[in-house]
Amino acid sequence: MNEKEIVISEDLIKKAKTAGTVEELLAMAKENGYEMTEEEAKTAFSRLNSTGEVADDELEAVAGGGNCNLKDYNKCPYCQSYDITKVLCGSDSHWSCAGCGRKFT
Repeated sequence: MNEKEIVISEDLIKKAKTAGTVEELLAMAKENGYEMTEEEAKTAFSRLNSTGEVADDELEAVAGGGNCNLKDYNKCPYCQSYDITKVLCGSDSHWSCAGCGRKFT
């Protein structure tokens, strides 16, 4: 698997959340110079439109019943640790890494 480091601005994330379909998200990504596969777009679309509830297949994957590859998308860009936490404080939103202590968006 190719390792890619992508930095996406908060404004672009807000714009991506307006995509109504995976295809619209793929088009937005292309318009903004980002290449992604359909599978990556499906995962991103799902995360952007998450209600906080865990789908049955996600729960099954976490419980050991499936192949959960979500870690490939959620790691610290500095130390590559998967021990990261999304921090939401009012309008401020960032990731915090327990591995190296850095914050990133």
